Amino acid sequence: MTSLAAWRSRHDTLEAALRAAARVAPERDAARFAVAWGGFRAAMTLHLAQEERWLLPAFDAYGRHAAPNQRPAVVRADHERIRAHLAAVEAAAPDLPGLVARAATLALLLAVLEHHDRREAAGMLTVLDAHVPAAERGAWLARIAEEEAALVLPTVVLAPAPPPWPWAGDDPADRLAAEAAQDGDVAAALRALPTLAGPAGQRVHQGLVAAVARADAADLGIRRDALLSVADGLRRWRAVRAAR
Repeated sequence: MTSLAAWRSRHDTLEAALRAAARVAPERDAARFAVAWGGFRAAMTLHLAQEERWLLPAFDAYGRHAAPNQRPAVVRADHERIRAHLAAVEAAAPDLPGLVARAATLALLLAVLEHHDRREAAGMLTVLDAHVPAAERGAWLARIAEEEAALVLPTVVLAPAPPPWPWAGDDPADRLAAEAAQDGDVAAALRALPTLAGPAGQRVHQGLVAAVARADAADLGIRRDALLSVADGLRRWRAVRAAR
C-alpha cells in the first residue's frame, strides 16, 4: 500500500477504541476502564509519533498546497490538544466528580479526533499523496504497519448504546439542547428562545447568546468545547426560567 488516504482507516480504529473507553468512563469500574483506555492510549500515542516522525516533516515542505486551517502548524496544534486531553483523562480523580470530568474529557477528545481526521484527510494526507513519490510513501507505511502490528487493541464488551438525545416537543430550550448535543445549528435554535425578563434573566440570556456566537465562529478543533459552554449556559437559562 502506498496511499496515505487509504491509511486513514486507522483513524476509524482509533475512534472505535475511544468510543469504547468513553462508554465505560462513567462507571465505577476501574479495571474495565483500564483495559479500554490502556489500549486506546497506547495506539493513539504511537499514531501521533508516527505522523510526527514521517508525515509532518515531509508536509512542512508541501504545506503551502493545503488550506490555511490544514497546514503543518495546525496539525501539530491538534496533536498537542489531543495530548492535553489524554493527560486530563489520566489525571482524573477516582471519585464521582472525577468520573464525570473524565467522561466529559473523553467526549471532547472524540470531537477533536473527528475534526482532526477531516483536517488531515483534506490537507496533509491528500497533499502528501500528490507530492511525495509512491516509493517513499510505501516505505513509511511499511514501517508504520510493523509498529502497529505489535499493538493489539483489546475487545471491550459494552452494554447497548443509550438512545439519542430526546427532542421533547416544540420547547425551544429542548431544541437548543438537542442542537448543541448533536453539533447542530445552535444559532438558528437560539433565535427561537424567548428572552428572559429582569436584570438577572437578561445577563443569563446575553451570556448564552455570547456562547452560541463563540460556538458558531469556533475552529473545528475547538467547536465541541464551545458547544459545551452553550449547554452550560442553557442550564443556567433553564434555572432562571424555572424560578419565575
